[in-house]
Amino acid sequence: MIVVLCVRETLKRGCMIRRFASRPGNPPSQDQESAIRNIGIVAHVDAGKTSVTERILFECGALRTAGSIKHGTTTTDYLQCERDRGITVNSAFVQTTWNNHTINIIDTPGHLDFNFEVERCLRVLDAAVLVIDGAQGVEAQTVTVWNQIRRYRLPCLIFINKCDRESSSVERCLEGIREELGVEPILLNTPATTSTPRYTLTGVEDQRESKEVKELLMLADSRFEAKYSGVPVDRIPPWAITRSLRYVNNLYKNDFVLVCVGSAISGVGVPEFLNHVTELHPSPRRTFSQLPEIFQESRSSAVCGVVFKSSRDSRNSVFCQSRLYAGKLKLREKLFNLRSRSDAVVSGIWSNQAGHKTELSSVGKGEICMISGCEDFRTGDVFVSSELKRKIDKEMIEKFRLLDSGLDQHREPLFFANIEADTAAETTKLTRALDQMSFEDPTLEVKEVDDGVIEVGGMGELHLSIVKDRLQSEHGVNCRIRKIRVNFQEALEDSFVYFAEDDVIGSIKIEIESILPARFNRYKVHVNNGRFHKTLLDKLYSSVKSAMCFGPLIGHSVMGASVKVTIWPVTDFTLLKSTKSEIRPFKRAMDSVMRAAIRENKSMFVLSEPIANFTVEGPNHLSAEVLSDYNSLVSHPSVQVYHFGPNDKNFRMHAWAPLVQLLGYPGRLGKLTKGRATLTNLKVGNYHAMDREISEQTVRSIRLGLC
Repeated sequence: MIVVLCVRETLKRGCMIRRFASRPGNPPSQDQESAIRNIGIVAHVDAGKTSVTERILFECGALRTAGSIKHGTTTTDYLQCERDRGITVNSAFVQTTWNNHTINIIDTPGHLDFNFEVERCLRVLDAAVLVIDGAQGVEAQTVTVWNQIRRYRLPCLIFINKCDRESSSVERCLEGIREELGVEPILLNTPATTSTPRYTLTGVEDQRESKEVKELLMLADSRFEAKYSGVPVDRIPPWAITRSLRYVNNLYKNDFVLVCVGSAISGVGVPEFLNHVTELHPSPRRTFSQLPEIFQESRSSAVCGVVFKSSRDSRNSVFCQSRLYAGKLKLREKLFNLRSRSDAVVSGIWSNQAGHKTELSSVGKGEICMISGCEDFRTGDVFVSSELKRKIDKEMIEKFRLLDSGLDQHREPLFFANIEADTAAETTKLTRALDQMSFEDPTLEVKEVDDGVIEVGGMGELHLSIVKDRLQSEHGVNCRIRKIRVNFQEALEDSFVYFAEDDVIGSIKIEIESILPARFNRYKVHVNNGRFHKTLLDKLYSSVKSAMCFGPLIGHSVMGASVKVTIWPVTDFTLLKSTKSEIRPFKRAMDSVMRAAIRENKSMFVLSEPIANFTVEGPNHLSAEVLSDYNSLVSHPSVQVYHFGPNDKNFRMHAWAPLVQLLGYPGRLGKLTKGRATLTNLKVGNYHAMDREISEQTVRSIRLGLC
C-alpha cells in the first residue's frame, strides 16, 4: 500500500512532491519492460500537441479535469510565458498508465525556433505521435518533424486532431500524407458525425477489420499476404490483423503509416488512440541491442543511461531528465560520466505524475526519469555504473555514441542581441539568470561583450523574446534588450602569412588562405626539425581552432579559411609528460600568437552575411499580396510559389533572402494576413561576403548598438 510520508515545498516548476514509502521489488521483469511505452508528441505549431497530452492524462485518470491552453491551466505548459502566449517553449515529460501499461510522454514545442528541443527528445524515445490539424492538413513544420522522426527511425502513429470542426477533412489530411510525407496512410478509424442541429463529432468507427485496411496490409506485410491471400476478409482473425499492424508500424523502412482520428478538446477518439499506442507501439526492448555486450548479458546489473535535458532549481541543484537503457538505477548509486570522466552519486530519483514529482527508490531499464545529485551532468552525457569505468574501451565508446548522437550537437545561433540590466545592482542577477537559462537550453549562447553588457544568441526572434520574458517573469530581472541582429560571420578577403618567435614554442609561421564554400575551415599543424608529444600537439591544434572562433571585427566566428601552422621548436618536446601544468604554457603561447596574427591582419577581413531559406504558407487568396510584400522587402528576390489542396485552396511559397532583411518579417506577415499565413522552416543555406564599404558600415552600427 502506498503511504504518504511527507509533502515538501515546491522543488521546481511549482509542482508538489510526494514522497512514497519504498516498496520492496525485484529487478524489472520482461513483462514490466514490455509494458513501457516511451512516446513523444510532435506537430506543426497550433496543431494541438499540448491539448492531446492533456486529454491523455485526463482519460488515464491522472487529472480530475483536463486543463485548457486558453485559460493557461495545462500540465505540460508550466512556464508563465508559455501560458501567456499559448505556445510550448520547453519540452515536458509526464508519466501515466493505461491498460496496465506505463506511458512516458514528452510534449515537444512546435515552433521552428525550438527544433533542437524536438531533436533531443526524439533521440531517447521508442516511438512518436505526429499530430495533424484536421482543418489545416499537412503543414510545413509537419514535414520537418516527420523528417526528424524518419531520421531516428521511430515508429509513428498519426493522430488527426480537431475532427470536431466542420472545416476539418480527413480525406484532405490523408491526401497530404501521401503527397507531402510520401507514405500511404492506413486509416484505423473514421469520424462519426451528425450535421443536425449542428455539426458534432459523436464518436469514431473502428476500421481495422475493414476491407481497405486488409488490402493495405497485404501490400505492407509479406507474411500476412502469404498466410491470408485468398482468405475471405471476414475470415481473417482480429489478432492476426493487430499483429500485422504492429509489424508494419515497427518497420525501419516503411512506406505505410497508421492513422487515427479524433478531437483532443472533446476527448472523442482519444481512448481508442491510447489503445493503439499500447497495442501497436514498441516497448523499449528493441533499443537494448544498441548497447555494448556487457549490458546485454542476462546477469548483468550494470547501469547505462543518457541525459537528454538538464535543468537547475532555485537552489542551483541540477536535475537531469534521463533515459535508462540498462540495469536498475538505485538511490546512492555511483555513476561514471563518459564525457567529464568523473563520478557522481545519485541523491534522488523522480518521476513526473501529471505535474506532481514523485520520489522513487529505484527505476528499471527502459524508463524515463529525473535524477538529482549529478552536478556535472549535461545534455547528451552518457553515464554508466562506476565500476565499469576501467572496462570501457574504444569499441564500447563507439557504441555509446549511438545513444548520444544528436543530443550534444552544437547549434550555431541565427540571431544575437545585447541585454543590459537597468541598474548596476541588477547586473549580477542578470548574469546568474542567463547562466541558468543557457545551462537548460544549449541553443542559447551567452557571453559578456562589455562592462554590464551581455550578448545572447538564439535560434530566432521569438527565442530571444522568450528569453527576455523569462528574465522578467521568472527571475525578476529588470533589463532592456537592444535591437536584434543576425549572426554575421567573418570572412577572409585575401591570404596572409604571419611570423612569430616565442620563447616557449619556438619559431612559428601562420599561413591563412580563403577557401570556398565559406561554411567550414581547414586546419593543419606541422612540426619541422623536431617532434612534439601527441597530447601537446592536440592541444596546440585545439588552440588554433578556438582562435578562429573570435574574428577581429565583431568577435564572431571566422569561416572559409585554410589555416596552416608550421613550428620550428626550440627543443625536442617528446619527453614532456602530458600533465596540465606542463602543457598549459604551450597552449597559452599558441593562443596569444594566433590572436596576434588575426588582430594585426584585421584589414584582410570583412563581414559575411547569412542567406536564409524559408517557407510561407497560407490561403490561396492571400498569395499575391504576400508575394508583392516579399518583393518590396527583399533587394534581390528569389521565390517559387505553388498551390496545393482541394481546388488549389492554399499556397506555399519557397524563397530565400539575406537574413538581415527578414528581421521582423514574421510579425509583418502576421499583420498583413491577420495571422492566416505563417513563416516556417527558416534555415541558413549559406553565407555571402559583404562589400567592404557595407561591411565597415555594419561593423560601426553593431558597435553603436544600432544593428
